[in-house]
Amino acid sequence: MEDIISLENNLAGYFFRVVNESVLRRSLDISHEARAYIVLVADRFFGSDMFHTSEIPLTFRLAEAEGRREDGAAKLQYIGDECMFLTGYFRPFVARSGSGQVEYVSAIGAAAYNNVGVIRDQKIFFELAQKFPEISGIFQDFHTIRPEGDFTEEEIRKLAEAFESLKKEKIIYPAGLN
Repeated sequence: MEDIISLENNLAGYFFRVVNESVLRRSLDISHEARAYIVLVADRFFGSDMFHTSEIPLTFRLAEAEGRREDGAAKLQYIGDECMFLTGYFRPFVARSGSGQVEYVSAIGAAAYNNVGVIRDQKIFFELAQKFPEISGIFQDFHTIRPEGDFTEEEIRKLAEAFESLKKEKIIYPAGLN
């Protein structure tokens, strides 16, 4: 997992800089694990062609995933990630869909993360659920923040620890669950 932060030109390293700058600008109180998780979500959706929305409405996908214990947590996690990305990076597009759509999609994402936290008993998902609107706002900042400079040794240490924690807790899910 160390290689995700060791290369200066690594996309995840750039995402980590944007996330940290956004957290500072917004004066957010979020854990380093949550920051590392946001970097993973950004890397997943910006760094590949994996992201696409389903033809099945979010509420139906949420209900289906809630009823499936074995792979339901992974599907719920993906729904939470998708909602976070949509309400953050694509916020203006979601808002054009009608009054209250951002709040509606945010509520679905928060519910999905909360359910993952319950199923897996992993506190990071409770944090993502409780702070969903603030955390999704970080993705808005990917439009405007252009970070510069090198990581400090302390930043590298904290990020490495956070990624190790996510890896140890098996937070990262298999691709293709949308």
